[in-house]
Amino acid sequence: MDPLPLVSVIVPVYRMDRQVSRLLACLDAQIYPMERFECVIVDNHPNPVLQQLGSHPFRLKVVHEPRPGSYAARNGGVAEAIGEVLAFTDADCQPQPCWLQQAVRTWQEHAGEVIVGGRVSIKPDEPAERNGWCWYSMVNDLL
Repeated sequence: MDPLPLVSVIVPVYRMDRQVSRLLACLDAQIYPMERFECVIVDNHPNPVLQQLGSHPFRLKVVHEPRPGSYAARNGGVAEAIGEVLAFTDADCQPQPCWLQQAVRTWQEHAGEVIVGGRVSIKPDEPAERNGWCWYSMVNDLL
């Protein structure tokens, strides 16, 4: 059987320190082998603010991308990535433990280059944010 590919999880971050910790906890819980993925956190703040993100069972890199915008940050992460498979998520996402395993399985089932997407569940961070404007923004910002 072919070895599992190395996956690079790329995360653009701009002023989301609290969310990054929650995302990293979700990556700690992945059932995909920890030695087969890395996480590249791309700090997109003009002055780097992310520094110590704790110890994790996977390889973790924090890089700075001074060009503004999530696309510039993602591209900066791609330049630093060493994985055969690129997985993109955002700092405010909470991937399920099977996220990487299922994505890689789907990738392996298709020859050539493929884009894999998954189900998105939208939830506000705080119960106080559950108002009409919050829900409108969450739904329409995904379009």
